[in-house]
Amino acid sequence: MRRISYWLALGVLGCGPSGPSPKEGSSFGHFEVRAESAELGSLAEPLAVSVGGIFAYRVTREDSRTVRFFVQGAPEPGAQEVWASSRRGGKVSLGQLHYRPPAHPVFQRMVAFGASLTMGTQDGSISIHSQTYGPAAQLARAAGAYLSLPLVKEGFLPSLTHEDFDLATCRFKDSDVFSLLAKRASSELLPKLRDSEGAVHISYARVDPGLEVRNVAIGGFRVEHVLKGPGQLFATGLEHFVWNPMATTEELLYEPEEKMIDRVEAMRPTLIVSTDLFGNDYNNVQLGAEGVPDLSALTPMESFRASLAEVLARLEGTGAEVFLATGPDATVLPQYDEKVQKLREAGYSEAEATSWREAIRRRIGEYNAELLAQVEGRPRFHVVDLHAKVAEVLASGLEVGETRLSSRPLGGLLSLDGMHFTDTGYAALANEFVRAINQSVGSQVPEIDLAAVLAEDANSVERLREAGFSCAGQ
Repeated sequence: MRRISYWLALGVLGCGPSGPSPKEGSSFGHFEVRAESAELGSLAEPLAVSVGGIFAYRVTREDSRTVRFFVQGAPEPGAQEVWASSRRGGKVSLGQLHYRPPAHPVFQRMVAFGASLTMGTQDGSISIHSQTYGPAAQLARAAGAYLSLPLVKEGFLPSLTHEDFDLATCRFKDSDVFSLLAKRASSELLPKLRDSEGAVHISYARVDPGLEVRNVAIGGFRVEHVLKGPGQLFATGLEHFVWNPMATTEELLYEPEEKMIDRVEAMRPTLIVSTDLFGNDYNNVQLGAEGVPDLSALTPMESFRASLAEVLARLEGTGAEVFLATGPDATVLPQYDEKVQKLREAGYSEAEATSWREAIRRRIGEYNAELLAQVEGRPRFHVVDLHAKVAEVLASGLEVGETRLSSRPLGGLLSLDGMHFTDTGYAALANEFVRAINQSVGSQVPEIDLAAVLAEDANSVERLREAGFSCAGQ
């Protein structure tokens, strides 16, 4: 009798957890885990799973004793307790998951900031997929480094879909990508964020609203916004979403007390990266307006110089290694060519049709030169020449295995919005940072296998053609 009780206590007859599978993984997380316990049958739906106090996502009950889920990694390597629980009460241990340390100590506390590229925007929006395949996230994955993300619940934010395009011509059906998405956000997102009394809770859109986020990038941000906030309602709402998701309806109308630079400092970073610190200081011209584009939206050099100096001084005070990208030339994107052609067809002179674009290019060059000048003599600052790399890739394409990707619409490098990169494009961008960090600090982070990423890329030419885009890649 005692022998039977002994074996039952050990769980050999299936009453205890068998432990997660796999039993260990990268501190970056975002891989699937399977766990079993006979006690899971006692928990009512919906089921929640946490690992080391951090909530898992895509939790799926396989059967009464088996659950699958994706983990978000851990800020410290080592063993973490896995628990399943139910909103109706009850908690079951699922064993321990062991997280490996990052590839190099510099990645111990990695922080990312900036704008939409660093954020991982694709198809005009963000999703769990785009957030985990943005360039900062792919860099962290390659290094095995923890980089907590403000994961948005699946199906919450609208994005462009294949139905928004004419499959025969690969042309966008609507007049403007972002006005379309704004309308959808108003009609589809807001109802999901309201409680029974009509109050708005942006925490409803977060997978784990209690998680401290280390990628604090926000689409649309300029250098000045990093210091002072954007002063614009939608972007202010994104600030709250990223680092103050428990804000009340009234608080959402006002800037959070902490700004982006404050959050970067608060996390005591050992490594700071930004792929697009000042992209929106020049990629902000309204191409859809009638006539020659108004360039007054470009940040004046005096303001840019002052804001950049303050940002760099604050970053220097952290003692972290800082990697910042130069600004790529956005005017080589197809929409700029289309605007020039429309102006020519409307009867504008060649100078009128093209000089505005040349002025933007000159300003980009001035911004980049200012960055290089201000980091001179600061040994912990490193500049990644994204301007040169993007110009090379957009001009000649990117060869991945036997496939050449191009910057043409649906050519494999740009996502459906024609501005933000595909998974493969972001992986190529991340590799620029991998090489720069390895060279600067002596780490040995392996470069991302672009062919492997391309094989699973939903915006690859092959996948788009399978979806009916006969003109993809042409």
